[in-house]
Amino acid sequence: MEIKNLDVEAEGKRILRGINLKIGKGERHVLMGTNASGKTTLALTIMGFPPYRITRGQITFGGKLLNNLQIDERAKLGIALTFQSPLKVDLNFAQFISEIETKFGSSLEPIGNYTFSSTSKRLKGGLLRGRREAPLCS
Repeated sequence: MEIKNLDVEAEGKRILRGINLKIGKGERHVLMGTNASGKTTLALTIMGFPPYRITRGQITFGGKLLNNLQIDERAKLGIALTFQSPLKVDLNFAQFISEIETKFGSSLEPIGNYTFSSTSKRLKGGLLRGRREAPLCS
């Protein structure tokens, strides 16, 4: 992956400026910094999450330009975002899907070409994988 001269804005404010990063195949890197230094913003921008918008520069992965790709297209290329601490889940799967729909609404509709509301109405069951704590990642 390569990031060149990246500027990012959200809600009309520039929040990242002039980011450059190159990660070669097979390399592993860690982003470290103080709170509010832009680590999560950069990760969410790489994944293509709204409201982050690239205003200058480019992100490439495997030679493919990511700037205008949707989240699901980036995921198909092998790009994923996980968090260091698993989320605590005390919901059945239908409740979990309903919570996602409530919190994120139509911004997630394009994923998988189905609506969450129709899915959540059909799902029944116990806790996710029978555990009280489940790591959730893309």
